[in-house]
Amino acid sequence: MDKDDAHAQAAAAIYEWEPVIEEKSAAQKLIQKVRNDPVVPLGMLGFFGMVGYGIYAFKHRGRMSASIYLMHLRVKAQSVVVGGMTIAVAYSLMRDLYNNRKGKAPPPPVI
Repeated sequence: MDKDDAHAQAAAAIYEWEPVIEEKSAAQKLIQKVRNDPVVPLGMLGFFGMVGYGIYAFKHRGRMSASIYLMHLRVKAQSVVVGGMTIAVAYSLMRDLYNNRKGKAPPPPVI
């Protein structure tokens, strides 16, 4: 009887359990993301910067055809991506080097 009673109590506890949900605002989520990975805002800035530049320059492209302009814009956008990735890798390496010199363990890799 004790075993059945314990199972019944466990089943009742599971049925009554409610998850704790912490609601965060969009600003709180953004701040947490920036703290966890500071390269994300840099990428967002690069993306929106290239979109703004592309729209502005498209209007003032002169006699250049649209297809040639878009090829040039693609190359510029790719250079922004490569530059951002280079900055991110350099930042990560310098952070790990600094932490190792202070005796701290490097952070676990983000997968």
